Amino acid sequence: MKRFRFRLERVLNAKEAIQSVRQVELAGARARLEAEEGVLASILSSLRGYEDEFRNMATGGIAPWSLSWAAGYLNHLDGEAETQELRVENGRDEVEICRQRLIEARQETRVLENLRAKRRNEHVAAMFKEEQCVLDEVGGIRHAMTKGPGTAAAPAG
Repeated sequence: MKRFRFRLERVLNAKEAIQSVRQVELAGARARLEAEEGVLASILSSLRGYEDEFRNMATGGIAPWSLSWAAGYLNHLDGEAETQELRVENGRDEVEICRQRLIEARQETRVLENLRAKRRNEHVAAMFKEEQCVLDEVGGIRHAMTKGPGTAAAPAG
């Protein structure tokens, strides 16, 4: 029986390697997004804390320059939060791009895997048919041998 050989095996292997690279890229993008979201959460937490502190300072008769400094710092934190939100949004876009690339790579790999499975089934069917032909031939030879040479029917006439 001939061994099955898929002619596009190298292409399939390359597609699988690309798919693995895409998975690593997606994991990296997700990790970067989580880090950026963590930074944003930290900035927002600081902002909320300083806002509460600023309210307490404002109600408690404090020097105007302290209020001015606190307001400036809150504005600074607001700006950092907006910048970080943009980074998070860019990170989400990057994750989505990586996800789409992975989906595309997976589809290409799946097409070749399906083709390989189809070709393997065709190969098995062809080998089965060939084996059946050989077995039929062997059976015919055995049948002819058991009948013997002198048992041929005589012509009627």
